[in-house]
Amino acid sequence: MEPILVVFNILFLMSCVPISYLFKKNYPTDINSMIGYRTKRSMVSKESWVFANRYSSNLLFKYSLITAIIQIVLFTVFGGKVAILGAVSLWLILLLTTLMQTEIKLKKNQNLQV
Repeated sequence: MEPILVVFNILFLMSCVPISYLFKKNYPTDINSMIGYRTKRSMVSKESWVFANRYSSNLLFKYSLITAIIQIVLFTVFGGKVAILGAVSLWLILLLTTLMQTEIKLKKNQNLQV
């Protein structure tokens, strides 16, 4: 097995799960343009901002754990190349899923407030 693939797999695991955990525990509570879940809908009000950041960070953490487990299985069964390609592909799909789910929830919440 190529050592660089092992390093890439470890780096991916070591970045996704801890970073998503940090956001889950310390999501930004003030609207800003630097960090957090930033869409037009999430930046409408402070309530929307807090809701979107809390909801999306919880989803991202769950999806990070799922991706990590699948990556470990892929690495064990198929090796490093398949594991990193599978994990990154899955992560991108789940990231888009997080965006869609958060926007749907935001829209429902904003419709209830009106």
